[in-house]
Amino acid sequence: MPVTRTSATARAVTAGVVMLAWIALLWLLEGIDTATGHSLDTYGVSPRDPAELADIVPSAFLHSGWEHVASNSVPLLVLGFIAALGGLGRFAAVVLVVIVTSGLGVWLTAP
Repeated sequence: MPVTRTSATARAVTAGVVMLAWIALLWLLEGIDTATGHSLDTYGVSPRDPAELADIVPSAFLHSGWEHVASNSVPLLVLGFIAALGGLGRFAAVVLVVIVTSGLGVWLTAP
């Protein structure tokens, strides 16, 4: 099926909305974490502790401070937008792979 200008525009708008919402969620979570004395940090990953493997998914949404979330926002916006242009199903698959592989990487290699 050929990509029409309308469908390409609609995909770009959808990708933009998804990524802006994702970035807003990350900033909101950092605000909640800061306002609650960093209570969300308990959902981070502790290296090589099998009980912490379940925290791989929630830890992907947490940051170590405002500078961390700020420095991740632009690359995530750009790369996420590109991934989301391929469709929401493909985007969800990419997100899942990135969350699991990066979480396992932290779990295996962090000091």
